[in-house]
Amino acid sequence: MMRKKRQIFFFLCCILLIICSGCGLKKEEKQPEDSRVKIYYTNKTGSRLVYETRKSPEGEDNQTVADEMIGWMLKEPKNEEYFIAIPNEVVINNVVARNNIVNIDFAVGYETLDKSKDVICRAAIVKTLVQIQGIDYVEFSIGGKTMMDADGTPIGSLTDDSFVFRELPMKE
Repeated sequence: MMRKKRQIFFFLCCILLIICSGCGLKKEEKQPEDSRVKIYYTNKTGSRLVYETRKSPEGEDNQTVADEMIGWMLKEPKNEEYFIAIPNEVVINNVVARNNIVNIDFAVGYETLDKSKDVICRAAIVKTLVQIQGIDYVEFSIGGKTMMDADGTPIGSLTDDSFVFRELPMKE
């Protein structure tokens, strides 16, 4: 009788062990080591967005990754036919990644930028930064104040879909 109780106890322990092994913590999925991101630039005339691919940044958080990607955008592209989409006269005060939004604050004076350069600049930034895992939107401000459109309406949160292909030529 005692032997039968031990066998049942052992059997139940084995079943419990099997059940519990399936309940372990899931390992956090990492991006593949060869994961790539697109860094957006403009063509020679500044009328089209083009991109170069780079190995995904290995930052510990979205703030670090956003800072690194903006840094890449400000450096000369490898392709000599591509140009930096953020004009030289544009000063970025800060980049803040919080929750699923990155806020880019430009220095006062950004509003004097030619409208076509403005759209290309913002499109390149948005298309570059929304590739960061967990970042869905990019917001822009000038001197800490929300960026407005020509009608005085806040531009708001922009996504990759905020820029229509017909209105913003792309080279894929």
